[in-house]
Amino acid sequence: KFAEIREIYFGETMKSELDDLSFFARYVEHFYRRSSISKERDELWLVFVEEGVSLQKYIYSESVAENYTIREKNRDWKNLRRSKSGLSVLRNLIGQLIQGVAILHQNHIIHRDLKPSNLLIKQMQESSFENLTLKICDFSSALSKEAIRVGLYGFDGPTRKELSLEY
Repeated sequence: KFAEIREIYFGETMKSELDDLSFFARYVEHFYRRSSISKERDELWLVFVEEGVSLQKYIYSESVAENYTIREKNRDWKNLRRSKSGLSVLRNLIGQLIQGVAILHQNHIIHRDLKPSNLLIKQMQESSFENLTLKICDFSSALSKEAIRVGLYGFDGPTRKELSLEY
């Protein structure tokens, strides 16, 4: 529950206080809807601008064999890492990530859960790795003094239990 509320809090905060949102998934709004599973509880829905596909989907290819999901490095991603032009693309993505994190830190926000699945990539041209844009998303584990002050971490404060451990 707190994670969802933090996502709303940081979405609203960033929308109203940050001058440059170009490195972040842009929060639009939230609403509650009656759950189709549990009739007693409303579901919270978060609305964001469509900003791209998770970097994890670019890095890994998944296939299913029997009851297992096999994840292996994507062939195109491997080739990108090995070519000179690919290194330029990767430098650009890392530069965008560093700029985004710098803006967060300048505004006293710590993301705490940066990983490929929380980085969105958008291709500007179909079938080309040139001109990729990177957006940081998922602020449900994020931390700021103000978020702590208003109680967005419960009585225990921020803990390691809230962090993703699936790396």
